Amino acid sequence: MIKTNGEIIEHQCIAKHIFLLSLRYPESNLIVEPGQFVQLSCPGKHTTLLKRPFSVFDASPNIVSIVYKVVGKGTTNLSEKRVGDSLEMILPCGNPFSIPQEGGLNVLIGGGLGIAPLHFLTKYYPKPPFEFWYGTSYEEEWIPANLLQRSGIDLHIHADFSTSNHHSLQFPENLLQKYQKESTTSPTKIYCCGPTKLMQNVTKHCMEKNIPIEVSLESRMACGFGICLGCSFLTKDGMKTVCKDGPTFDGSNVIWESLT
Repeated sequence: MIKTNGEIIEHQCIAKHIFLLSLRYPESNLIVEPGQFVQLSCPGKHTTLLKRPFSVFDASPNIVSIVYKVVGKGTTNLSEKRVGDSLEMILPCGNPFSIPQEGGLNVLIGGGLGIAPLHFLTKYYPKPPFEFWYGTSYEEEWIPANLLQRSGIDLHIHADFSTSNHHSLQFPENLLQKYQKESTTSPTKIYCCGPTKLMQNVTKHCMEKNIPIEVSLESRMACGFGICLGCSFLTKDGMKTVCKDGPTFDGSNVIWESLT
């Protein structure tokens, strides 16, 4: 993990309030793996003292990409940055996902921007087959399917609301229900990232079906490397921090009530 400066080489709006940002940094010996994250400075017209954590959407030598949604001061500042601008960042932070098994089906369930580390998982390990279930509250916030689809991925996309559908639904519950009703496969393992409620529900499903489950937790962070303890939560093995001990965990080991 190092502190460095990255030059923005790509920055585009890919859905409503959703941006894809790619930065090139000078170090050539860094290995960034799926499930790890970046602490990124967000300077601009709004005062932001702390870096923001972002899951890695994709990475290649000297380049890292994230997707983010404009929701506050930091991401508003970020959305106004242009190609050629430089941002300070710390990477790679946290621990990656475990390696998917090539001999079985790996199911990915991602809600909202929780799709980012799961997409990177499919890019980093192109051989194992993946069944990918992706959901958002609004159709307008879908990350374009062409950015997610590749050979070996069975992609399913869900939204609770669209211009023609305004029923009051909860996508964390409905995404899991869609998977339970429509999937005819028997997964070797499930990986999940998104709203806490989604990960909690998927973990409950996996424990009932005796399926290994790995989650990537999301949390507000101050330091990003375990010093401030601001992202602490309870597991069956005691207190852990999302940033240093995770963000990837065995879902069955998480005390979900400590995160809600």
